[in-house]
Amino acid sequence: MIYKIEEWINQLNRSHEHVRKPCIAFKNQFKGSYSTDFLTNTFFVVVDKIPKPDIPELRKAGLGDFIDMDAMGITYNDTYYIKEGEVNNLRLHFHELVHVVQWRELAP
Repeated sequence: MIYKIEEWINQLNRSHEHVRKPCIAFKNQFKGSYSTDFLTNTFFVVVDKIPKPDIPELRKAGLGDFIDMDAMGITYNDTYYIKEGEVNNLRLHFHELVHVVQWRELAP
């Protein structure tokens, strides 16, 4: 199942490459917390609806609540997705960047 999820994530991120924004835009706000290199290689996408993998095996594994949860943002690898109304929410950006670190350090 992990391979199916990873493929879904890779396809999602590829399909949004043309609209993703680099997090280097937060260089001044997050100075001392995240390096310039990290922010340069991390991205966010503003969306109307948070994308989640509606893979039947996830629901069977008891993750239906996660799939149905109304989140403000979600991170997949080096890219996070935030709702349009949250684009100026620096706390949310900071929070999602923590998840990017987790993806890099812990892997899927």
